[in-house]
Amino acid sequence: MITKYLVLPALFIHLFLLGMGASSRPQDEVKSLQLPMTASFKVNFQRDVAPLFEQKCLICHGAKKQMGGLRLDRPEDAMAGGYSGPVILPGRSSKSKLIHLVAGLNQDLVMPMGGDRLKPDQVGLLRAWIDQGAHWGGQTALSQEDSSVTRHPHY
Repeated sequence: MITKYLVLPALFIHLFLLGMGASSRPQDEVKSLQLPMTASFKVNFQRDVAPLFEQKCLICHGAKKQMGGLRLDRPEDAMAGGYSGPVILPGRSSKSKLIHLVAGLNQDLVMPMGGDRLKPDQVGLLRAWIDQGAHWGGQTALSQEDSSVTRHPHY
């Protein structure tokens, strides 16, 4: 008898909570809708991504300097991320911090910090590479200069 009186209120609470979840969208989902579209072709790391990293990223995230503990010239370091954790989430570009930074979703922190921002088609290219698995195509390092330098732990 008591369960009969508890089921109906529990059902209403459940439906109410479901309705609230459907009507309010988390902030990261809203931001991901602002991202440029992904490229519509199979991305080749050497041809498409490496030049972007070399031109836009390695000055601050390469062999000589690893701002934020992030090194993008070697696959194992790039996939490990920096002090704030992984920045590349293979198969999930819309959740990858690298994409959020280069797309400028947070206007207070846009990468690259110096120089011209990436164009939407360049961000789309990086998105496609990440969505396709973020494969480096057998590449072991982009920069041969000082490639033995290791990332310094955050103290």
